[in-house]
Formats: sequence, structure tokens, C-alpha cells
Amino acid sequence: IHFDDYFYPYKISGVEFPDDKSFKKYCGNFGHQNKDDWRRNNVDLIIKQLHDSIKSIKPTVEFGISPFGVWRNKKNDPNGSETRAGVSNYDDLYADVRKWLMKGWIDYVIPQLYWEKGNHFGDFTSLVQWWVKNSFGKPLYIGQALYKSTSEKNGWVQPDELNDQLNFLRTNEKVRGFAFYSASNLL
Repeated sequence: IHFDDYFYPYKISGVEFPDDKSFKKYCGNFGHQNKDDWRRNNVDLIIKQLHDSIKSIKPTVEFGISPFGVWRNKKNDPNGSETRAGVSNYDDLYADVRKWLMKGWIDYVIPQLYWEKGNHFGDFTSLVQWWVKNSFGKPLYIGQALYKSTSEKNGWVQPDELNDQLNFLRTNEKVRGFAFYSASNLL
């Protein structure tokens, strides 16, 4: 069973996610000032309950997630990656993917590393290395931006980028494989 990265929606500038009533009603031990932790806990509960339900019914079924490529920036957490991403799983999507891997709530991970090598906001190579160190023994596959190899707008600057990324991944024994987004770009 595979999930993409949609937990809480990506933020829209100036638009607050409409969960104030639910938060006031169900904040429990989180207190009225800690909505971010309450949101993360909501997502944690879903992931843990899904894991437990799947394993209780059929233990051989694997449950994995393809999250946004940055868990957290190092400037916000010493365990984060050397990135300057404007969005992170933990802070913006309320998805603590690192925790899920650590606790064994997911069986594999396919982070969406849609940046090129040397990108100022998220360098492909350093992100791969971060995920290798933070997959906690779970199978790691890398999500790659096939759409950037065929795009005229916002595509790769270097024509060999995708090939270079694949060659880099093949040299890392901790990376089990890769997945392309999107299949429509194979045409």
C-alpha cells in the first residue's frame, strides 16, 4: 500500500487551513497554543493505525510513503538536511516521516528528490545522503523528476542531469532503486 505526500495540504500564502473548530474541540493535551504538534499527532495516528491494521490483517503487505524530499532544514533542526527548502514535511505538511521510519510504522520510503545536483535549495546528492542516513534500515528508493528531463519550462539546465543522478544512485548500495514522476513523460 503506497501513499503519496499529501498529508496536510501545501500552504497557500495568506490562507489558513480551516481546522480551528476541530483544534478547539480536540486539542486535548496539546493546549490551545500548539496546533502544529496537534496536526503532526493527527497524521502520526493515521500512519500508525494504518500500519497496525495492515500488519494485523496481512503482515506480508508492505506500507510505504513517497514524501516531499525535505524532512526539515538543518537551520530548524540539527537532524535536518543541509537544505534551504521553503517547505518541509515536518513544518509545513505536518508529516514526521523520519519518526515513522525510526518507529517502523512504514516499510519503505521514496522521497521526492526533484532537484538537480548543486541546487541552492536542495542539492540532489546531499539529500540522497541524508535519506540514506535517516531511513533507519528501511528500504530506500529515490523519487526522481522525469518531468524535468522533458520540460522546456523549468527543466534541467544540464541535459545529462537525470543520467548523472541515476549513475550516482547506482553507486550507493543503500539505495534500492528509483521511481520516476511522472509516467506521462515517458511518451
